[in-house]
Amino acid sequence: MLIQETGLRLSVLLTFFVFETNAQKQIPVICYHEITKSDTGRQTGERISEKNFINQIRSLHDSGYHTILPDALYSYLTSNTKLPDKPIMISFDDSHEEHYTAAAPILERYHFRAVFFVMTVTINKHNYLKASEIKSLSDSGHVIGCHTWDHPNLKRALHVDWHRQLDIPKQMLENLTAKPVYYFAYPYGEWDERAIAALKMSGFHAAFQL
Repeated sequence: MLIQETGLRLSVLLTFFVFETNAQKQIPVICYHEITKSDTGRQTGERISEKNFINQIRSLHDSGYHTILPDALYSYLTSNTKLPDKPIMISFDDSHEEHYTAAAPILERYHFRAVFFVMTVTINKHNYLKASEIKSLSDSGHVIGCHTWDHPNLKRALHVDWHRQLDIPKQMLENLTAKPVYYFAYPYGEWDERAIAALKMSGFHAAFQL
């Protein structure tokens, strides 16, 4: 996953899970999607078993990594503020309920924090995050970010209702968490200049792309 600041355009130099700006060191940003109970079957960039997820998080912890949240990453990129040794950011897309029932307890076990990018059309629907779970994640020290209303491809769509896709979800999530929502993840990792301008107008500080 890559980060792109919505006011200051950042130079993306790598294409998978890391970004680099100027002479600053690379900071890994890992993006998870679906977490499955079974450890059989195909594991892809959008699907991982709970067993493998546990192994990955344990490995990061045992290797001395420290999780950071988007505010710290943003400050580092814009003001060169200091980060902990071996920083890494962990993120989740698409609002799967396993992010709360499976991933969050594992993160807590290792004192890790993450950012959860929520598409609001799925809130309280079967197999997706409930409003109470989103608030609980926020109250536990995780960050809630926006992933649009219903996951359109912002680059390919001829017309995007930005108020529906950005403003309403942002306000909904802020009402749920009682905290500002400043960070966004592009559906499918797709973006264009229209999206950047709309995000800036809606008050987002930074956007992430796969």
